[in-house]
Amino acid sequence: MNELVYEESVRRELRIWQRQMGQSPTWTNRLAKRLQQKINNIIPEKIHQAITGAGGILLGLADFPLLLGIKLKMLHDIAALYGHFVTDYRERIYLLYIF
Repeated sequence: MNELVYEESVRRELRIWQRQMGQSPTWTNRLAKRLQQKINNIIPEKIHQAITGAGGILLGLADFPLLLGIKLKMLHDIAALYGHFVTDYRERIYLLYIF
């Protein structure tokens, strides 16, 4: 019985989705598409890819300090779990050495 109810709800949801996909795009969607096409016509494909790649590298660099902090925190937690006194200055220096 539950399978029939589930199937009917999925079919209803599918019909709603199909109706929404069949509608014509809104004016904001049409405007965004025209703008994107103009940009694609102005900027050659290879330059567009280079700009996208450079943006990815810059965003990755922005995350790098966070990744370093997470790795140091993980090493600190592992050392504490194994019973090392991570409050000791020498232990912290050793963690940086491992890092």
